[in-house]
Amino acid sequence: MRSTVCFGSRLTVGFRIIIALLVSVHFFYLISNAPECLMTMMAFRTDDPSSCGIVELDERGVVVDFHEKVAAPPGNLANGAVYILSVELLERMRKDLCNVKDFSNEVLRHFVGRIYHYETTEVFVDIGTLERYEKVSN
Repeated sequence: MRSTVCFGSRLTVGFRIIIALLVSVHFFYLISNAPECLMTMMAFRTDDPSSCGIVELDERGVVVDFHEKVAAPPGNLANGAVYILSVELLERMRKDLCNVKDFSNEVLRHFVGRIYHYETTEVFVDIGTLERYEKVSN
């Protein structure tokens, strides 16, 4: 898809758009629950919230704030960095956000109030640190 070429090679290694293989049909359905939203973000409960990006939600499950790796975040619902992006969002990124290097810090803030979340109940391990990656890989 041409619209992904612009930003895809410039994002940090930790960012991935995962399509279809890891996402259930139910996850895709959730996008329509908040029609103003341009993406759905997978979230998970973490035992170590200060090491993750924590999200705050409104009553409908729309992301209203982010707390990126702060000492005392207001909860433990973490951004799983698995997203479903709408065509409209991809076009906006191609046009206005082509030079971003970090999706979580440079893109998500532009869409607060337009991101729906899906909280997975499956086992989800954040391998964002070498220590956690080594623990999971052994």
